[in-house]
Amino acid sequence: AMLVIFAGSDAYPQGQLNPDAYPAYALFAGLGVATSILVMTHFTRDQIPHLLQPQVSSSIRPQMPFCILIFQSSLLSTGRP
Repeated sequence: AMLVIFAGSDAYPQGQLNPDAYPAYALFAGLGVATSILVMTHFTRDQIPHLLQPQVSSSIRPQMPFCILIFQSSLLSTGRP
């Protein structure tokens, strides 16, 4: 594909220097990447049932991030709202 897209010409003997070739190269590369993603996704679908499942636990409760706790404690110690 590189020899076809970046073929040399009289104006650009080294084809990679031809700016007109890059839109075709971008289209070719984008289609190649998209096709690879779709093919790999298709062939890994059978692995989904083998993924680790989360354990159900009732002891999980949301907690404040550590930085918010420090900020609140500094506000309480200074007496500012």
